[in-house]
Amino acid sequence: MPTDTVFEAAEIVRMLHNLPVEQSFAGRVGSSVLVLMAVSLLEGCDGTPHLPRPSLASCTSGWVPTSLFPATAEGPQTMVWANGVLYQSRANPSTGQGIAATPTDGGDVTTLVPTDSANGIWVEGDNVLYAHDDRLMQVPITGGSPTVILDGGQAGPTDALLLDPSWFYWTTSNETRVSQVWRMPRSGGALEALGSFPLQYVSNLVALSDGVLLEGWNALGDSGTWNALVAPGGGDPRPLDPIGYEPVSVDSGGVIWTALTGARDALDETFQVRISPADGSPATPLSAELPIGFSADWGSPDGEGGRILSGNEIFDDLLIHREVFLVAADGSATRLACNPSNDATYLGTGAVSPDAVYLNVYDLKNGWVIVKVPRVAP
Repeated sequence: MPTDTVFEAAEIVRMLHNLPVEQSFAGRVGSSVLVLMAVSLLEGCDGTPHLPRPSLASCTSGWVPTSLFPATAEGPQTMVWANGVLYQSRANPSTGQGIAATPTDGGDVTTLVPTDSANGIWVEGDNVLYAHDDRLMQVPITGGSPTVILDGGQAGPTDALLLDPSWFYWTTSNETRVSQVWRMPRSGGALEALGSFPLQYVSNLVALSDGVLLEGWNALGDSGTWNALVAPGGGDPRPLDPIGYEPVSVDSGGVIWTALTGARDALDETFQVRISPADGSPATPLSAELPIGFSADWGSPDGEGGRILSGNEIFDDLLIHREVFLVAADGSATRLACNPSNDATYLGTGAVSPDAVYLNVYDLKNGWVIVKVPRVAP
């Protein structure tokens, strides 16, 4: 097939995937014709069928939109689950930025802090801890006046935050394309500098038994790469195996990312979700059971040694839909849900509970929506 024909078909497919479909009869008919045109142009480029397409009908029941967030508000900046409650840093046009507690059973929302925001939230006992700079704040889970627990005393914003049982960590960056890692003991004590590292900014921090795992952007001229390394308590940093694309998630096991492994044509791009282990060993596939048409873009530990992943795939209606997988500790993969609509194009934050995943999804029709995905296959 001529190369320019493939490019024309690819443009048709991209247009269908990236633009909302009109709801009128003419819009639906026109979109259907374009799909058929794209398929007829691309089918048989090398005489073989396209990739197998998963059934949309088999997984839509696991995608459950909720009313756990006001439709007029922006999506939560940060969201964690604890004891049946979603704790969120969120903005509302009527109340402004605040820290809120939203019961997942649909109970009344409690505004814990009406005029503050957070890049990190942690729940410990009867208190919510949060931070958006080098100050660690605390407020009761019932709400009240926040108090400052730790204060690094530095001016300027922070990039990434981490709280473990012993330390409060944060990173800062400057115009020299170098990031600094700082920490303070939670028991009280002086600020400590862990060192400077060749990252323009740090996106994630994870505590390890032998140091702190940093993942971030390494600028190279007008471009750059995503890199990760372990900053030990002393000695030289340990680099992780190179990350081939934007990271999906970071945890104590390493950095998970999606690789584009093939592109026969616009409908047959293939992917592989990989992990660059924290010990510096070579990257390996995360699971042999994930479909090769699945491109992950968000992930989180599941609390049981596995991971929850979300991303996109072309289904049997020949449209891209967001879906959710559970990858267990043994590498087995289960598709938990898929969005019946192809209008949800962006996933902001997410939170994991023992029985469900809560995703903050931007829907082109409805704005920001919290979607609940039970952790059992439909």
